[in-house]
Amino acid sequence: MAENSGLPGIKFDSQKIRPDLLPAVALIQQATGVAFGTVKYEEDNWQKIENGKKRYIASAMRHILAYQNGEDIDPDSGLHHLTLAACCLCFAIWFANEDGELTFIEDEEVQQRWESVREAYAKQRAEYREENQTGADNRGKQMKATDMLYRQEKQDGHAPVRKKYEKRYTPAKDEENQ
Repeated sequence: MAENSGLPGIKFDSQKIRPDLLPAVALIQQATGVAFGTVKYEEDNWQKIENGKKRYIASAMRHILAYQNGEDIDPDSGLHHLTLAACCLCFAIWFANEDGELTFIEDEEVQQRWESVREAYAKQRAEYREENQTGADNRGKQMKATDMLYRQEKQDGHAPVRKKYEKRYTPAKDEENQ
């Protein structure tokens, strides 16, 4: 067992893929769709399809169109059309990889592109936060102004306005005791 130095561990994995970010339900649904395919055809049959990439893209599009047309469930399999479309797209991706069309995070060009995208979006996020913080600051100022108005009206004894604010600020127990 390694000695504990009290320092946090280090793992150099910032340039690795993040499958943990994929929604588990989508992966489970895709696995369900593939399982149906093994019942209907045979295991790994999808890899043997001639012109597979083009045919699976067409199949995915048919499932998406059926879903957009109001049909949730595929009548043949009893599975959701989006589940089957996702399976078809996975198969098309496999064929694209077999054809050498895909890029991966380890590719230097991909890393450079991601870095420029990361910088651009970091700037946009900072601007967005700044704009929204200004809005939050303004809301805070409005609440402070409301509080000051309430206190002044309470001192002046303006009953109609006071009741409106007291309803918002006075706990129910205090109202019962008065």
